[in-house]
Amino acid sequence: MNQFLSKLPCLMHFELRIDDPIDVFGTQQLREWSRYSNGDVEVPKDIVDGNQWKYLISHLQTFDFRFCLVHRSNEEILDTFRSSFWIEQKQWFVAYDNQESSSCLFTIPRFASKNVIYSPGYCTPSSTSSSLHLDEYVDVLTLPNVCRLKHRFVNATSVILEKDDGLCLETILPFVNLPSLQSLSSVKASLVTLFLNYETKFESIRSLRIDAMVMRSHAKAIYVVFPRLERLHIGISDQDTIILLVDGLKYLSIAIFTYRHPLSLKSLSRAWLVEKSPRLMANNNFTCSINAEKLSLWMSNE
Repeated sequence: MNQFLSKLPCLMHFELRIDDPIDVFGTQQLREWSRYSNGDVEVPKDIVDGNQWKYLISHLQTFDFRFCLVHRSNEEILDTFRSSFWIEQKQWFVAYDNQESSSCLFTIPRFASKNVIYSPGYCTPSSTSSSLHLDEYVDVLTLPNVCRLKHRFVNATSVILEKDDGLCLETILPFVNLPSLQSLSSVKASLVTLFLNYETKFESIRSLRIDAMVMRSHAKAIYVVFPRLERLHIGISDQDTIILLVDGLKYLSIAIFTYRHPLSLKSLSRAWLVEKSPRLMANNNFTCSINAEKLSLWMSNE
């Protein structure tokens, strides 16, 4: 790396990403190799040493990296990145995350995680700055199980519910009420059931996905509770549900309806959609794709 950067004196912005796990602690083998090598063999531990990097990158305006590590460490791995060079002079900040299968060391905000799988044991990655809140960089929040939210994912725009065991309105509302939330996804239709008698409208939600079949009686709950949906991906059991959702969601522009029993939808066609839907009859400037598994619709809101 020293030889590489020395040949680029005018370089101003540099990003380095190593996704293959690096063994920076078990370096004895490399020392053995260096005895029999004609050239220098660098010890990998240098790559996670902020003091070593200081002499190579002082001329750069921006420097971002992400290193995956074989062995798990602790917050002490950040100590060499807490010097005045990193914090005050350059204002470059580094974080360490040992939550993933391979722990990693990375600069923020460039490599702060945008996608988090949240569980009761989740911990925010440690960083060299107490003023930076890494949870605020999360965009997609995946919930394997619904649990109490103890972190501030205030900028999350998407929530994915992988299971609905023990799901109730009290447990789901904290996630639906995230201030920036625009997209909600669930594997089961029980999400809709929760809102059947709920009077509050969630107008910030613009995208909804429910993989399971939704009954016709649930369609009204969808367009009442989520009135400003623009994208919808949902399972249906009958054709009338399509019409209820297309006409009820006046802002809907992209819709994908999947079905398990195609024989019950034999009459589904563009002509049938125009005939049954007042919205599509009034403005038939739409595109549709129909096959044995799904109906895809691209509609105009004008």
